[in-house]
Amino acid sequence: MNAEDIRLLGNLIQIGTVTQTKSIHGLSLARVKLHERETDWFPVIGQSNDFKKHFIPVLVKEQVAVFCPFGIADTGFIIRGIFNKYCKEPAGSSDTKEVMLYKDGTEISYDIEAKELKVNAVNKITIICKSASVIADTVVITAKTTNNGNVLINGGLMVTGEIVGENGLSISGGSGASFDGNINSTGDINTDGSFIDKNGNLTSHTNNGYGRD
Repeated sequence: MNAEDIRLLGNLIQIGTVTQTKSIHGLSLARVKLHERETDWFPVIGQSNDFKKHFIPVLVKEQVAVFCPFGIADTGFIIRGIFNKYCKEPAGSSDTKEVMLYKDGTEISYDIEAKELKVNAVNKITIICKSASVIADTVVITAKTTNNGNVLINGGLMVTGEIVGENGLSISGGSGASFDGNINSTGDINTDGSFIDKNGNLTSHTNNGYGRD
C-alpha cells in the first residue's frame, strides 16, 4: 500500500467539530474542522422523505463524523450527534429510560420500567387537531382551566367547591334539582309551580286571611 492509498483511507471516516452551519432555504449544510483543515459545505444526514421530515438544527462545536467516499476530501456527508465530554447524555437517561432534552430545559422522557411517559415543558404546549380523545382510568388536572366552548357531560358531576355562574344557571330535564343545605337569594324567585315546605303548599294556602304560623 503506497502513501496515496494510505491518505485516501485516512480520509474515508474522520471525527471533527462543526465550525459553520447553513440551514436557510431548506438546506442542512455544515463545515467541519478536521485536524488542521476545514471541509467544504457538506450535507448533514437527517430523517427526510415523503413519510416524515425531522429537522434538528446543527450547532457550531457539535462533534460529528465525516464520511468521504473513496477518500476524496472535497466531497462527503456528515453523521452528527456524537456524545463527548462537552456534550454528555441527558441527566436521568439509562438503559431503560429515553430522554430528549432541549436547550431551554424542556424534556420528554419515557421509562419502560416505570411505564411512564413524561413531558416537562418550560412554557406552553399547543395542540391543534380536528378532534381529540383521552381514554384513561383517571385524569387529574391541577390547573386553572378555561373552556371556550360548550361542555357535554354524559355521566355524573361532583363538585367539592363552589359553583359560580356569571350569566345565569339553567337546569332542565330529569327529576329536577335537589339541594341539601340552605339556599340564599338576593333577587326575586319566580316559579310556574308551587312553593311547598314541611307544613304544606304555600301557594294555595290562604290561612283564612290571617298571617301564617
